Amino acid sequence: MVAIHAEILKTLRKRSGLTQEALAKEGKVGIATIKRIEAAEETYEARSLVAERLARALGVAVEALSGEPLDDREGESKLRFFGYRPIKGAVRAENALSFDMVEHLYGVPADRQIAVAPLLFALAAEGSLAWRKEKLTVIDEAVKRLATLAESAGHLSFAHADRVGEGSDWERESIERRDLFGRHASDRAYDQGYDPNTHNPFVDYLRMFAKRIESDDIQIEIDLDIFNELPRYGIGERIIEEATGDDRRAYYAMSRGHVRVRDIPQGLLGEERKDERIAWLISHIPEKEREALEEEERELEALRKKLNIDLSATADPAPSPESC
Repeated sequence: MVAIHAEILKTLRKRSGLTQEALAKEGKVGIATIKRIEAAEETYEARSLVAERLARALGVAVEALSGEPLDDREGESKLRFFGYRPIKGAVRAENALSFDMVEHLYGVPADRQIAVAPLLFALAAEGSLAWRKEKLTVIDEAVKRLATLAESAGHLSFAHADRVGEGSDWERESIERRDLFGRHASDRAYDQGYDPNTHNPFVDYLRMFAKRIESDDIQIEIDLDIFNELPRYGIGERIIEEATGDDRRAYYAMSRGHVRVRDIPQGLLGEERKDERIAWLISHIPEKEREALEEEERELEALRKKLNIDLSATADPAPSPESC
């Protein structure tokens, strides 16, 4: 038996962004058991298997479930002692939704996605550099062929590729510096139309890779997030559109983590149950946020009538956090 402290379990669960139902499903533990543990006055004597499953679902050691309630600093210290480090940060709601969709599509929970993210990014980074080397080799060979042609007859001297050679030198130096995003592009590159706000070497590689895979569940948009040089993307967009019926409030419920695809009852799936499903999704938005969304909808409708235009095609499907 393992003594699980009620407040510690509750704190770790909330820190992981899990409801009691989600933790029960993630840990393969009965929801009634979790409710009993968290309702305990102090500790609850749980079977070792239950404690192990809960610890695994929360990404902590079994020992972390016992002891006195910890404040954030003490909790982080104890997590480090057991070989864990909390990662603090915020991501866009759309990116958080992608974590949910990867779990839905491939069965990999968010904590494991985070654990493997550095490896996958490093592989993608090195893959992009190797891809650029291959492209550069093709260009260099083309330049040599052009030079040979120019030297074959005097009247073809115009065929020399001095400018291409200069660009190749910059690209070679950029690759050697592991300049993933082309931050050190030459002035001539900009003169020739290079725009890091729409293209950079790493994103060009990701687009090429995504196109080669030809997956309906992975979409990389053309416009970049200029604050971090990475593209906007969507995972499982088709599934999300089917689930939300392209309703902004239903999308909000999913992107803000109020409900996940796996939480939708089977009886509400299918096109014929769309209206009921949308209403169910919206019902999971906290009342204060729902009121703010409804107010925004009214403002958009008033603006549409005033300007006599259709705003549905231009409105962001996920309202800004400031509106709530």
